[in-house]
Amino acid sequence: MGTKSPSTVTWQVTHIWLVYFVYMLYVAGYMKCAGITVTFLPLNCVPDLSQKSKYNKLFDVIYFSNSMVHLLTPEVKEIFADEAIVIVETAKFMLDLKPEQMQEYLKKITSMAQAAGCKTAGHADGEKDAHAFFTFQR
Repeated sequence: MGTKSPSTVTWQVTHIWLVYFVYMLYVAGYMKCAGITVTFLPLNCVPDLSQKSKYNKLFDVIYFSNSMVHLLTPEVKEIFADEAIVIVETAKFMLDLKPEQMQEYLKKITSMAQAAGCKTAGHADGEKDAHAFFTFQR
């Protein structure tokens, strides 16, 4: 997949707008990208994917919204490609949280990503950054 530098990418959209953006550009035919496949999956199918061999090492980029991050478990690493990028939405857009709760949430998702074999890719601030980036390498 080439050089990956997730720490230089700034995401300023929520996961809903990201899905819509990808749909409009790729699925609806506004943009064709050779060699790129976008796979939209049902909400709670992630635990089952690691049980199916056709999904093993398939995904180069995996995105977890803050409402689905509970699915980031050690078992899910089976679907990660050998050099995958894992993007996790932080609590920046959870309006009811205090700054210290946002930082605690970032610690929690970092711990979950590390338990799945990921390493932090650059510094993330739970209050200022919309996403935390991780790399996975077998």
